[in-house]
Amino acid sequence: MKPRILAFSSQRDTTLLEYDPPTAGMEEVNRVIAEYEAKTGAQPFDIATGEAHRENHVRAERGFDGAQG
Repeated sequence: MKPRILAFSSQRDTTLLEYDPPTAGMEEVNRVIAEYEAKTGAQPFDIATGEAHRENHVRAERGFDGAQG
């Protein structure tokens, strides 16, 4: 299953971002999330873990902190 990030904004908008860690450019994934977050005030959550830390999530998916996604 591909990792999924769900973002909720105060305007009740929701956006689902799904990506493939082996082929995704993680800098691009982080940039897209950050831009959406800044534009809408949305709070991103990892659907699998419920974590609200998008950068920690992406690093974990790529194995940078020793965790496996």
